[in-house]
Amino acid sequence: MPETVLIIDHKPFDGDPSEWNYTDYDIHWVEIVCWSWIEEHFGIQVRNGATYVLTDEWVERTRKSQIASLESLIAAQDNHRQARGAYARRLDNLLGFGALSDHDLPGHFRVELEKTDDGWGARVEATESWLAGFRGSVPTPPCYAFAGTPPDDWGAIGTEDRAALIERQPVCIEPYAEDEAGSEGG
Repeated sequence: MPETVLIIDHKPFDGDPSEWNYTDYDIHWVEIVCWSWIEEHFGIQVRNGATYVLTDEWVERTRKSQIASLESLIAAQDNHRQARGAYARRLDNLLGFGALSDHDLPGHFRVELEKTDDGWGARVEATESWLAGFRGSVPTPPCYAFAGTPPDDWGAIGTEDRAALIERQPVCIEPYAEDEAGSEGG
């Protein structure tokens, strides 16, 4: 059993982690994660944990995939409304959307669709069990799209970022951190 492993762009590094040359990459994110998280999500047993690295290229590609999945969801909702007179309340009722893997998103992402008073809202983000390995930080931001009024539970979006929410236009927004809330106005 190795002491530690290196995970780069969601793939275990094939070789000795000490042989990895970080200068060959534009690094966006580095996190030390617990052995149990590595075992749960990668099936690799290690003694101490892992170094988890995301490159700028991976983060940008993932963000584009999140946006593409929401654009597909918007089109599927439009088709559903045109055919049935109402928006779909569940993803499995949306023909033409498919799965997140169809949009080149990793398996630890999810889409959450919810009905609002006058439309729907959706967000594509990493699952809570995935994010648990990152001690409250978020290596890839959630992306949002809506028709009508945005859902009330999107309250975690900061006041300034709410201006970025435009109906039927997917957008990715960095999470609003609790420590930022305490520093506003004071």
